[in-house]
Amino acid sequence: MSAAAYTPEMGERIAVLLSEWKLPTVAAELVHRLVAGGHDEALVVVAEVLELEAAGRKERRVERLRRASKLPPGKTFETLDKARVPRTALLKVQELSRGDFVEQAQLARSSSNSSCPPSSDPPGAPPPARPKRSGRPRGGQPGHERHERALVPPMRDPWSRASHITSPGSGQ
Repeated sequence: MSAAAYTPEMGERIAVLLSEWKLPTVAAELVHRLVAGGHDEALVVVAEVLELEAAGRKERRVERLRRASKLPPGKTFETLDKARVPRTALLKVQELSRGDFVEQAQLARSSSNSSCPPSSDPPGAPPPARPKRSGRPRGGQPGHERHERALVPPMRDPWSRASHITSPGSGQ
């Protein structure tokens, strides 16, 4: 067993971790029910296990992203020759390495930057961007073989009112 005692901050941390992992019911009920049942010492163990899970998830995420980057295993920020990189680019790289943009990107998802349908866009979302014009004029292009339907000769329709109209001065 752990020597630490349960604190309300520990309960808040448990709820935050479970919410981040998309377990809202567990986040809302676990701490409340264990405290009400007098199992405060169990929450200490639960908090330790959840912290281990959080660390494991972070390590697996970093490893997955490192593999996806296809960089050699020895390439890290520690081995980066900072003298060869412009200061503004170095500051931007350090900012991006913190990963703060990931949470912001989750909040900014819409049909234009994800696989969500347009009906899931929020009411104030801008309309989807129109595709760029190719610069060519509409219709047939120069040098392309012409395709068209053959014209059918017009037929006299006996039921048409126009066929019975007489011209002025015809005597009828």
